[in-house]
Amino acid sequence: MTKTRYPWLDALRAFAIYLMVIFHFSYDLNLFGHVDIDFQQDLFWLWFPCVIVFLFLLSVGFSLRQAHYPDPRWPSFTKRLIKIAVCALGVSIATYFAFPNGWVYFGTLHNIAINSVVCLPFLGRPRLAIIVCVLILVAELLGLRWPWIQLEHSSMDYIPPLPWLAWVLLGIFLHSRGWHKLAFPSGRVWQLLIWPGKHSLGIYMGHQIVLYSLVWAYTVLTQ
Repeated sequence: MTKTRYPWLDALRAFAIYLMVIFHFSYDLNLFGHVDIDFQQDLFWLWFPCVIVFLFLLSVGFSLRQAHYPDPRWPSFTKRLIKIAVCALGVSIATYFAFPNGWVYFGTLHNIAINSVVCLPFLGRPRLAIIVCVLILVAELLGLRWPWIQLEHSSMDYIPPLPWLAWVLLGIFLHSRGWHKLAFPSGRVWQLLIWPGKHSLGIYMGHQIVLYSLVWAYTVLTQ
C-alpha cells in the first residue's frame, strides 16, 4: 500500500537541509580562513547545529509514523535502516581519515538508525510518546548525565540517543495530532523549494563534499 505524501513533511526536511548547507558552508569558509567564526564559544554557532538536528529528528518521528502506522512495512523499514546505517558508517570512515582529531563516531545518522528502532513501540502510543518526551527533557534540564559511548576526542558531530530521542517522540505525537496535514502552497516555486526534502539522505551525504571542494578550489585560485 502506497502512503500519501504530505508536502509539509518535505518542507520540514528541506528547511533543515537549507540550514545545514549554510552551517557547513560557513564551517568550510572558516576552515580555510575566509571568515573568523568561533564555533566553540559563539552561542549562535553553538545552537545553530542543535536546531538543525532537532528539525531532522522531528521529521524522523513524523516520517516513521507516516510510513509504518498502523501497519508496519517491515521490508521498507529494514531497507531504510540498512541504508542509514551504511551511510552512518561511511560518515565515520570518511571523517576518520579527513579529520582524525574530530571524526564522527556517533553522529546524526547513527542517532537516527538507533532511535528509529527504539521508537517503533511508540508509533501506536502517541500519548506515551509525549510523556516520555517530557520526562527526558525534564531530566535533561535537571542535569542528568545520559550513559553512552564517548571517546576522548571532541567529535565534529556527537548526537547520542538520549536526550535526542525526545524530538523523535515529539514528531510521533505531532503526527498523531495531524500536524503533517497542515496546509502548504502548491505552486511550482514552492514545490521546487521543498524538492531537497524528498532527497534528504542523498543531499546529506553529498553536500559537504561539494561545498568543501568549492571552497578549496576558490582558496587555491585566489592565493
